Amino acid sequence: MNDFSFKKDFPGLFISKKEIMAMKNHDIPTFQLTSQQSLYSYSAPQSPVGFGVAPCCKTKEEITVPQKVSATNGSIYSIKHLNSCFQLLHTGTCQSTGSCQNGEGTCVQRYFLQWLLVEIGPDSVDFVPVEYPSYCECISVGAALK
Repeated sequence: MNDFSFKKDFPGLFISKKEIMAMKNHDIPTFQLTSQQSLYSYSAPQSPVGFGVAPCCKTKEEITVPQKVSATNGSIYSIKHLNSCFQLLHTGTCQSTGSCQNGEGTCVQRYFLQWLLVEIGPDSVDFVPVEYPSYCECISVGAALK
């Protein structure tokens, strides 16, 4: 198979250098999760106190089966799954948006992109970039000022 065949057979999975640069500049339209089903859930432990490290932000981690995504134009698309096989996301969401680093920082939700296969028509699928919550980070402004 040549490169053109792969790009044609798997639309949205392979991207050009121009599209990569658009991603770098945050100029690529991403899809947002609108529904998902949790398969497995647990809370990641906070980092241990000691050695000069304050507790970090608590993150709830889940293995999820995404069900639907929304495009920037408001259209809703179903994620393509097989009868007994699924596309998965390993998500991480902040359990608090409060302070961290002994009050010198704030817990902030961070996101990743993953390309998922979605149904865009009756007999048509496409890979699209889906933004999802990945982890919680402590942004400490106070420590940088000292």
